[in-house]
Amino acid sequence: MADENMTSDLLVQNEIDTSKERSSDSNEVQSLVINSFINNGSFEGNYQGWRTIGDTSIETKDIGITPTDGEFQALITNGFSDAGGSVEESDLSQFLDLPSGSLDALLDGDATEGSGIKQTFNAEAGDILEFDFTFLTNEGTPSNGFNDSAFFSVGGFTQELADTFDSTFSNQSVDGFSEATETQSKKILIQQAGTYELGFGVVDLSDTAFDSGILIDDVSLTSTGVGPFSIDSLAVEGGDSPDVDFVLGANGLEAFSSSPQ
Repeated sequence: MADENMTSDLLVQNEIDTSKERSSDSNEVQSLVINSFINNGSFEGNYQGWRTIGDTSIETKDIGITPTDGEFQALITNGFSDAGGSVEESDLSQFLDLPSGSLDALLDGDATEGSGIKQTFNAEAGDILEFDFTFLTNEGTPSNGFNDSAFFSVGGFTQELADTFDSTFSNQSVDGFSEATETQSKKILIQQAGTYELGFGVVDLSDTAFDSGILIDDVSLTSTGVGPFSIDSLAVEGGDSPDVDFVLGANGLEAFSSSPQ
């Protein structure tokens, strides 16, 4: 009887230990999920959670473009206003932790001045980073010689978002700018878990005479709930590829294809 009681006690103890281990694992996973988010991705009233350089402000629909989430959106320009003034390209690159001259190379021109914002965030493998943007300009559209451009950076890699050659420009009324593109969205699939820096910026090309800007809103990080992660595991019903524009992985930031390496 004593041996049976001892065996029973051991079984109960093992169940308790296993339960504690499961609870610990669950709490750890929950903690990772909780920490994977963008702070103040809708810019509700301020830049809390973000760092800024140059001419940046928070705008409402009064600017002429309706925010895509909440009542506010971020405006970044390559000009000067009460909010501040643009900085040299070298200072902007340093702020965004980009190699010197990388913006010139990305935009195939002489980036003279600009402004930007950034935030550091944690991501799990398979998370999808998404944001909305609208490009604004006073340059000619298109302008070969003065092709102002907007871009984003993540994990030290950059990608152009829009310039004066964008096909969606219209002469809709926007405070401070003569033309604006349609509001567009981008999605980036993050292949590897880690800590990343996300940045947005806009620059003058070749001159400093006419201003351009970019509105950013609804920056979010969504978990796919897939683990272990693989591209194939994200295919939607019917075998279609996941709905993303770029993949950030071992090869850097790449335009998404149905079978990225």
